[in-house]
This record gives sequence, structure tokens and C-alpha cells, in this order.
Amino acid sequence: MLKNLPQIALFLGACAVTYVSSDAQPAAAAQPFHVMCYYDERAGIDRGNDQGKVTPKNLLSGAQAEYCTHLIYGFAIVGNDSKSIQVRSAKSEELYKDLAALKAKGIKTLIALGGAEDSKKFEKYVKLVTNVDNRKAFVESVVAFLSKHKFDGLLLQWEYPVCRDGSDCTKGSVDERTGYGELMKQLSEALKPKSFLLAAGISPKIDVIDKAYNVQVLTKYLDFVLVEGYKYNQGYSKVFETQFYNVNTTTEPSVVNTIMQLHTKGVPLKKQVLGISLAGNSYVLAAADKHGYGVAATGPGAAAEFTKLPGVMGYFEICNNVVNKGWKVVHERKNTVKLNPYAFKGNQLVTYEDTTDLLRKGKFIKDQKMLGAAVWSADLDDIRNICKCGNFPMLRALNQELRGETVVPGKKMWENCA
Repeated sequence: MLKNLPQIALFLGACAVTYVSSDAQPAAAAQPFHVMCYYDERAGIDRGNDQGKVTPKNLLSGAQAEYCTHLIYGFAIVGNDSKSIQVRSAKSEELYKDLAALKAKGIKTLIALGGAEDSKKFEKYVKLVTNVDNRKAFVESVVAFLSKHKFDGLLLQWEYPVCRDGSDCTKGSVDERTGYGELMKQLSEALKPKSFLLAAGISPKIDVIDKAYNVQVLTKYLDFVLVEGYKYNQGYSKVFETQFYNVNTTTEPSVVNTIMQLHTKGVPLKKQVLGISLAGNSYVLAAADKHGYGVAATGPGAAAEFTKLPGVMGYFEICNNVVNKGWKVVHERKNTVKLNPYAFKGNQLVTYEDTTDLLRKGKFIKDQKMLGAAVWSADLDDIRNICKCGNFPMLRALNQELRGETVVPGKKMWENCA
């Protein structure tokens, strides 16, 4: 195990060096920042053995419950009739029962509707939002669903109105944009009197935002807008860098650019939640001896053992590859700006975020007085201490920055990180 220590230190980034003063005084009136945790139900249904399998109950048992102010359960789906919200799996309702224990600890629970998988069946979403009768029936179905399963609210995550797969905005219709806004209005009118929360997950791409949404409608009817700040990927023909700050120009896509432009368009920062991914993007390199951002790739990386999706690798799977399987970690800078790390072995490469990246985003959220962060997804964190940095290093880092020592106590942020 000792031979892996240099790679572990590289992978962990801030874990070994970040400290919190033991005599630091809490702020007199701290901003109540939210840390929202997605839970992907595939973690409790499709991942097989105990190393990959996670249920809501064991995800946030004990002290870990403090790491999330909200749990966003992903996903429910739109029924084929375009009039109803339905469970994704026959096993979904068994997992819903775990949520009662979380609610007893003060965690708000929302059901996310849609997601990347179900949104590919875009016809049923189009029929939902563009038909008056379908919208009315759907709203009634949502109220009944939330009440039956005791969720605190709904996060609508259709990816995306007008723009198919988040990029092609030529095949959709402006009627989808209008109908989506009408659906938000009708949902708000039905849910708010019953004290249910209503939110939406939206694309981070400004051109998609302009075509898919009426921003003023989102601001008026939603409790918060979740910006999916990890969905800039331009495919798998080259290794893509999701930039936090603009490295080259002020017009280049970046997380900061999206947040500030959305604010300029009318969404208050205090209503914006920054989506952060604990999943890395993986690639097959065109040449195994050429790695790094911008190099040629031939497609998505091999499906990982537990997440089982080409082009995707959970943070805990990346940990395991680095610590136990000989993957090498590289940290790059461009114009003095830190880029996200990547790890590679042979012709396989994965880009990802580490604890230093989450600290940086947490600071930005605080500085801009945003509502908070949403992590996709908490079950992808290093729950079982594969990194040797303690359980939940990513969630702990984000909470340390946003919510301080009341959530992550102790002189050091993480123990035994080197």
C-alpha cells in the first residue's frame, strides 16, 4: 500500500493540507447556505454487491445526515400517457420508505422528475407541456404523488425543452418553451398552498437557456433554480474541460459565466443553486501516449464496475482506480488557473473534480450569496473510505466551506489524509 502514497496525495488534493483553526469563532449571522444531495436510485437497485449498493437509509445514517440539508431523489418519470408522474422502477417505493427517517432529522426531500434517461423520450414531455388537458391532469397527479410518498416538493428536470440532448435546438418548438412556463405556473398554484417546494434543474449553456426557458417565469414561480454546472460536455471526440472560471476569454463557457449571466437575465443569485457532479467524464484516448485536455479521443470510456455507464465514473470508482489499480493523476494549470484533475491508465482517461475544486466552488457560492449547492450524486462520494481520507471527503469539504464547523467539527478538516 505504501507504494501508492504519492498517487493518493495527488488524488486527494486539499485533503492533506487544509486546516481549520481550532479557535475560529463562528460568524454572528451566517448565511443559511443549502447543501442539497441528489440520490440516484440506481445505487440502491442496479449496482449489485455491497461495495456499490447504497440506499437512502445507509447513505445518510448517523452523523452523515448533517451533510445534506435536502435530499433530491432521482428520478420519477412522466407516464406514457403524458398526464401523470410515475415511479421509475417497481422497487422505487421500497426505497421511498427510507426517506421518513431522513425527514425526522430535518432533511427536506424532493422528487426529481425526468433526468437524462427519461428525457430522451422527449415526445411524452412535449405532449405534456403543450396540451392544456394533459398539464391539468399532470398537476393533479403530482399533488397526489407528493402527498402519498410524503415528499416535500418537486424538482422538474426535463433535459431540455426545445433543445434535444442539451445541444440541438433546431428540432424543438417555441410551443415547448411556452408550455413549460405554463406548467410551472400551474404547478406553483397547486403546490404552494400545500407548502410543497417547486424547483427546476436547467441547462448551464446560455444558448440553451435562451431558447428553452422564459427566465422571468422561472424566477416568479420557482423556489429555486438548480443550474446543472456539470453539463457542458461537447461529446467524446476530445478530452473536454468544464471550466469554472474563463481561462481564455470572457465569452468562453464556464460555470461562473453561466451564473452571472443568469443573474443578469433576471434570476436572483439567492434563488440559484449550483449543481456539482461527483461523477467524472471518461474517454478512450486516440493514442495511449497522448493524454490531457484537448487531446483526441475516440469515444466514451469503458463502463465502470458499479455505475455501469460508458463515459461515466463515480468519484469512489476513480478513488479505487488511483489507489488500487495504478491509474496516474495529473494536475494542470492554464494561464495560472487550476484545471480539474484527470487520471489515466493506458488508453482510458477520466476527468473529475477533487476536494480543492469543491472548496473553490463553495467559496464562490458564499461570496456571491447564492442559495447553495446541489451534489450529483451523494452516493458517488467515497462513502467507504477507499481514498483513506475519511468517509464522504467531497461532501465534507463542501460543508466545511459553506456551513463551517457546526457540521464538520474538529481542528482538521479531514484526518489521516496523507
